[in-house]
Amino acid sequence: MIGKKGATGYGSVRDVSRSPHEAKRNKFPSPTRRKTVIGHMNRLYTNPKIIRMKSKIIMILMVFLLGSNAIAQLPRNEKNGKVEYTEVVQLEGMSKDEIYKKAKMWMVSTLKSGDNMVELDGSTSDQIVGTGNLKPVITDKKNKKRFYITDANLNFKFIVFCKEGRTKCVVKNLSLSLKTLNNGRVVRTGLNKIEDYPHLNQKSQLVYRDFVVQLVNEHINALINDFKSNLQLKEEDDW
Repeated sequence: MIGKKGATGYGSVRDVSRSPHEAKRNKFPSPTRRKTVIGHMNRLYTNPKIIRMKSKIIMILMVFLLGSNAIAQLPRNEKNGKVEYTEVVQLEGMSKDEIYKKAKMWMVSTLKSGDNMVELDGSTSDQIVGTGNLKPVITDKKNKKRFYITDANLNFKFIVFCKEGRTKCVVKNLSLSLKTLNNGRVVRTGLNKIEDYPHLNQKSQLVYRDFVVQLVNEHINALINDFKSNLQLKEEDDW
């Protein structure tokens, strides 16, 4: 109904079908209704099927985010998809023969363990192939302790291509061995597909793969940087 016109105009339309007390009560659900809603919510959050489904969704997201990041951190050959580090070094003013001799000296002195060898490919000074291994220093103390690692060994093939004024180095065929406290057990993995660490759940496997990627990247990049610096260093004949 419309009220009578007063000092401030007509009154507002109001519902006279309910008393003020009824309107106030209906603003809040009844105790019975509240119990029903709470019961539904409890069943929703404690339902085993829903909990399993949520866990699977979270795990899939973790695999996608962490796993894809780990794969992306390892450089790969665009043609065959295998892990491969490649670096081109510009050496202006140096002949192919000079680059070859200097690269060969670096490889012989760097890949110097008894198991390594340097082989010359072809009759011209355009390519050097060597096999090498590193004993990575594990700076990640937390994961070193988590995975019971005492020692590591990284094997690889190092190839140098020589041209006038530039060279290219390629590191491939990588594999990693980790010695553990588990009766001296050695865990080995290739890097094209990082193998699972024994007896770990899926979440810990992701942490392990990320640890492997960072360890390999750190030491192979340091090796390549040392190769570049050595070739770019100008020798002074002042003996």
